[in-house]
Formats: sequence, structure tokens, C-alpha cells
Amino acid sequence: MQKNKLFEIKEKFGNKKKAIVIGNGPSISSIDWDKVQSCAARKDVLFLACNRINILFNRTSWRPDIYSCLTSASLVEKQWQKSIDTCLGNEKIISIVFNRYKDRTNVENIHDNIIFTNKVIEHYRHDPIKKNFINTPLAEGFLKSYSATTTLFQICNYLDIKSIGIIGQDGYIFESGKNHFDDSYGFEASNFNKTNKRLLMLHSELKRYFNQKGTNVYNLSNKTILEGIYPKEDIFDFINH
Repeated sequence: MQKNKLFEIKEKFGNKKKAIVIGNGPSISSIDWDKVQSCAARKDVLFLACNRINILFNRTSWRPDIYSCLTSASLVEKQWQKSIDTCLGNEKIISIVFNRYKDRTNVENIHDNIIFTNKVIEHYRHDPIKKNFINTPLAEGFLKSYSATTTLFQICNYLDIKSIGIIGQDGYIFESGKNHFDDSYGFEASNFNKTNKRLLMLHSELKRYFNQKGTNVYNLSNKTILEGIYPKEDIFDFINH
């Protein structure tokens, strides 16, 4: 079944050349997502999001095309489960969650666009990041290492996306409680410096890998620790050109 699901992702989105990977940092709050949704070129761009992105939904009609939540909080935290269920309940979103989440979800209609997976690969989050790790085939497992966005970059690699924009991977650069796009998000890192170092190592490897592959990656955030890694581009310029 898993192979069939992966084939469906390839069949549905394999024609996309551009993608936007969306983290949960404050920078996504500055975007007019209804304007994003109404762009004529919206249909040409794959949008991938994660974790508690649903908190944004009451502000906009925009929704991601692919959603993933492979954090342990999904199995124990009621607020996270409400967030996840909001995405799982939308049949237009391809959602990827733990197989064990079947016993937690309150979604009654378990539609075909929900992927419950046992195949999850995790590295210790502060280990050195190995070259080419992002090239792990999805058939072997979904990566959940180093950042929630890693799964989304792995999917972009699987689909052979040629141009990737990253927004909302801002790092821990604000005061405590202000490092996500909504104050209700919660779950901040216990050590900001250590987490930022890990994120910089992750994106340094992603830049090296995608550059070698011929894939362009752009920073779409106004304020982020990734400013020195990827070239800056406006999100609407990225979508429309």
C-alpha cells in the first residue's frame, strides 16, 4: 500500500517544478496567504507544510497540498492532535502521520489522502549530518530528523522539484514564546543556541546537496538564521516567475 501511495504523490505532483516548504516560524505571519491563494501561478507551485500549520487556517482560505506531522507530540498532546485532525479532515490535503496515530485521531472519514506510515527514519538530532542523507528513498521511510521540514525537503527531492522556496524556518532568534507564527503554538526548544546550530548544519547540507543536483533553493523569510545560506527572494516573485 505504501508504494501505491508514493506513486499517487508522484502522479499528482510530478509535473511541479517549484515548491514552497513552510515551517512554523513567525515569518509566515507577514504573508497575505489569501493573495498567495489567488495568484494565477498558485496551481504551478507545490505547497508543503507541517505540524501546527492549521492555526493559520482561521486567517486564510489557503491550504497546503502536502502536510506532515511526525513528531512525538502528535501521539500524546491533545492540542497537537486537534491541529493534526484539522489537516487530516481535509480530503484535498495529502497528510502523512504515524501509523499509531490511527488510534488517536477523531477524524471519522479516513480518506485515501491520509498516509499512515510505519516507515519513519530518525537520526539523533544533534549528531553530525551525513552527506546526501536527504536522498533516502521515500520507500525506505520518511525522514523526521533535525527539523520538521526535513520530511518536506525529502518529498521535494523525490518529486525532483527544480526550485524550492523555504519560509518559516526562522530559527530561535526571538524572545521565548515568540519563535512561532502564533503565541499558542508552544513547544519551543530548550536550548536556542544548540537548536540554531543544528538547523544551520542541516541547511548547509541541504544547500550542498541541492546545488550538486541542480536544484535552486531560496529563502523567502524576512528574518531568519538562514539568511547567509540561501539567496533571498520575495514569495510572490518566486511564485510568479
